[in-house]
Amino acid sequence: MNLLLKEIDDFILSSKVIPRTRKRYLEDLHKFTIFLSRITGESSSEIHLEKIYILKDIKGKIYSYKPINYLLIDEFLLECLSKSYSYLYKAKCTLGSFFRYLERRYHFDNPMKEIKTKLRDSKPEKTKIIVLSRQQVLKFLYVMVKFSENFIRDLLLFTLLITTGCRVSEILNLKVSDFNVHTNFFRCWMSKTKRERLVVLLPEVFNLVKYFASLNNYSDDDYLFFSESSHAVLKTSDTTVLFHNYLDKAGLPKARVHSLRHLFAVLMYEAGSELPIIQQLLGHENMSSTEIYLKSHVVRNYNMIIKQNESVFSFYNKRKKQRGNQI
Repeated sequence: MNLLLKEIDDFILSSKVIPRTRKRYLEDLHKFTIFLSRITGESSSEIHLEKIYILKDIKGKIYSYKPINYLLIDEFLLECLSKSYSYLYKAKCTLGSFFRYLERRYHFDNPMKEIKTKLRDSKPEKTKIIVLSRQQVLKFLYVMVKFSENFIRDLLLFTLLITTGCRVSEILNLKVSDFNVHTNFFRCWMSKTKRERLVVLLPEVFNLVKYFASLNNYSDDDYLFFSESSHAVLKTSDTTVLFHNYLDKAGLPKARVHSLRHLFAVLMYEAGSELPIIQQLLGHENMSSTEIYLKSHVVRNYNMIIKQNESVFSFYNKRKKQRGNQI
């Protein structure tokens, strides 16, 4: 086996993964190398995984070495967990792939098989997703109209988020050329799957898009949403700040911007839409992803006796019995 840095280079070159995953592998293994350098006292360029532990006789003379074991990896993963669960999850996946590669190539004993760090024990409890009610949405829009410094832009931005179910990044990446001037739809590049889908707009919303584009003298290649302060394309963080400012002024609970996507799904289901239709509108590949959006903790007006909500909960009670409470 070669030195650690050489093995990392070979592993990256042999990995048949997308560029984003390859970049993550490099980042995680770089952090792992720094960790081993700190523990062993060796420079990063001199670390060898088969010579992590040095055995000396009573005279201080080296007579043997021992390879890396699960104890060091557990210590590294514990450091990752102190930052976040996501950090831990990615690091463990990267190390798992790397040591499986070494195991195949050199029959190296894979220390990942003995680690004590369990992802399921470290995973934090999911926080309940706050989804605004119809009354809260109206209050939010009223406050936005009253306090917005760029009313037409903000109205269009949040109207698109509420009425299309698109992700924030998908809306912010829209260009004028993505809208069809003859029909009420636009092309949307899904940020997760990198595939294109067509999204239908309400006529009133489509007219607002055309008015906003003409008001700003946009060309076809222009992005739809710009920040006034930076004169650059509006970022997700900018949208979050706007959203939270309006929620604070309206005295509403602080929700994530992504909750507007959940709001769209709940509104569609309460209006009587079938799950396969909602799945297509949200761009989900699996029905299970759509079901998450309709779990009881994101359906509003729980205590109100209305037909739509009764159908939602009867649906989930039925699914729970079929799946053994997996939902």
